[in-house]
Amino acid sequence: MKNICVFTFGGTWEIIPEILGFLNPDRFPLYRYRKDYDSLLQIRKGNGVEPVSEIWLVTTKGTSEALQKLSGWLRLHATDAIVCREIPTGLTDLVTAGDCEQAREAIFRAVFHAGQEAAGGKVYLSLAGGRKTMSADMQDAGNIFGCSAMLHVISSGKVELPEGEICFPVAVAETITPIVISGERKKAPFLVAEKGILPQDYPLDGNWAGKCLIRKISELQKKAAVLLSNFDNAIFQMERGESFRALHHLHPEIIRRLNEEIVLDDIDGLKWVEALPKAELHCHFGGILSAEEMITVAMSEEERIWKCIANCNEYADWVNRIQSAVDHEEVNFLRSLYTDKAKVRTPIPAIPEPIGVCGFLRCFLENSNLLRKVIYGDRNPRTMCGIGIDEYEKMGDLQGSALMQSETCIRAACRCLKEQCRKSNVLYCEVRCSPTNYTRGGASGEDVARILLDELTHDACQTYFTLIFIASRHGDPNRVTDTVQLAELLLRDMKFRDRLVGFDLAGAEGAAPPNQFRELFDPLLKQCMRITIHAGETEDVENIWDAVYSLNADRIGHGLNLAERPELMNRFLDRRIAVELCPSSNFQIVGFEGSHLGCPGKSYPLREFLDCGLRVTINTDDPGISDTNLNREYLKATDMTKGGLSKWDTIRLVYNGFSASFSSYDIRRKILLQAEDCVMKMIGEWYGN
Repeated sequence: MKNICVFTFGGTWEIIPEILGFLNPDRFPLYRYRKDYDSLLQIRKGNGVEPVSEIWLVTTKGTSEALQKLSGWLRLHATDAIVCREIPTGLTDLVTAGDCEQAREAIFRAVFHAGQEAAGGKVYLSLAGGRKTMSADMQDAGNIFGCSAMLHVISSGKVELPEGEICFPVAVAETITPIVISGERKKAPFLVAEKGILPQDYPLDGNWAGKCLIRKISELQKKAAVLLSNFDNAIFQMERGESFRALHHLHPEIIRRLNEEIVLDDIDGLKWVEALPKAELHCHFGGILSAEEMITVAMSEEERIWKCIANCNEYADWVNRIQSAVDHEEVNFLRSLYTDKAKVRTPIPAIPEPIGVCGFLRCFLENSNLLRKVIYGDRNPRTMCGIGIDEYEKMGDLQGSALMQSETCIRAACRCLKEQCRKSNVLYCEVRCSPTNYTRGGASGEDVARILLDELTHDACQTYFTLIFIASRHGDPNRVTDTVQLAELLLRDMKFRDRLVGFDLAGAEGAAPPNQFRELFDPLLKQCMRITIHAGETEDVENIWDAVYSLNADRIGHGLNLAERPELMNRFLDRRIAVELCPSSNFQIVGFEGSHLGCPGKSYPLREFLDCGLRVTINTDDPGISDTNLNREYLKATDMTKGGLSKWDTIRLVYNGFSASFSSYDIRRKILLQAEDCVMKMIGEWYGN
């Protein structure tokens, strides 16, 4: 690997040292006495300029005297540090159109060969020197074959190089300015698509009458539209599924790298995932809070906690007992309370909800790690594999309907969610909730829905929030009817038209099959409301079939065993039904293989879903319970997928999240375009424009 600068060489040989003073300032400190010398070095650094070891000169016969002077100067100042290679055009001067074409051929070949011989190093092109037509040819060659930068020199007139000291005097240095005309230029896409053009077919031996490189390039440019169209079709045929349209207009080399580079669970992988814009389609409001955030939400009711302590000795004694247990880290006692929800939710009958839970959590203000021990017990990431849904849900017993029983707590939890979305670069988020579950503090289901919408849409933020109401399979069917009726009521309100976007059926799958809810869902289906159903997580694939054919599901939550019925999977493809995977909760509830953790024998279906073209998405489910966020879910997904996920895969998953959202067409299109713009800018930053 070496760095090369290619020049066209005329009678003004001093231009080569002037460029070298910019490229190799340590060896040739010509500009050291400039007042803005540091700025010049910063420009050099900002463009990634590195010292060169070779200079190539495309010459004519009329430049022999100037070439001798340059050779002498190099012997004096560079010893053997710079290799100088002459590429003669065979021309005395450029007089006719034929001469110009021959010079163009020599320049094109020189730049083509320099790219090969640099072997991953830098290739710089000087647009100063030689005839103006030669400079134009050099610029064309750089745009076609690629280069690291194009350089020029601006000066107020002919400058004599110093004979003794290598630095220009101050007065002279100020009159000469090396500049970067353009930064890195990628090889033209039609050259990447064309495999039959090789440097050895166009040697630098002065035989310009053989194969003509400029004619070959001209032919390829004419075919470029067809070639790139074929390349785009090859990409389309290579994979099933959809992604951002702009990706297919990327340079083919970048597309290749995106497909080959695997996202690893390391610093670079995290940076890649963090930069991706994301949509969150499966996030339960009742499970969003981490241990620290649960304490934060509880502290929002501190004033009421103190009032209850002051007015109720029994409650004050209970809080003091909890505080003592926390201070002495009595984990077993605290866990016994945690696992008995009634003792924490309503420790004293006279104390309204959620002040019991808030008082309990407030005691952990200085020791959130202890609260984590109380919640998770002895579990660690390895022992969390395949624990089942009952054990999983127990870890959320002190949030959700236990904690969100006041407007103050609901709003505080919403603020936590907004901050989570900001940190994970979430542009769109569908929040699942059962408003009627948060009414024990005195609010109605309608009140709760309005509080949620108001707080989630309050203040300008990057995330567009929408709501999905949840009905539960288990319990009183009247509760399902209540939630359906609430949805019908709110859809008449313009504020909810674009914000209440879907309805979900959740809860233990074994409690009741989807077909038992068909009649209850009829009012929603008549409203053309979008439906997502939890299915295929803990029960067999027939639950997925039932959700699709009985409840007209537009999306399926989890759907882990969908591949067991290939004909049903084809139906998903035909109807563009999306699947909402939640890697951490899938791993914890069901158990799957992973590269460093996992249950042997169970393969995560993500790769199979992607390869067959399903609209599969990545989500958090209950980020507080699973101790995760959407960034980590993408890394968890690549860890659980055989062979990992490529960067191209992650972009497809991001696209699926936005395209499968339940927002209205206009809003979805607007956010998709915003996400596409973010993705393209991100790729530009990673791979260069």
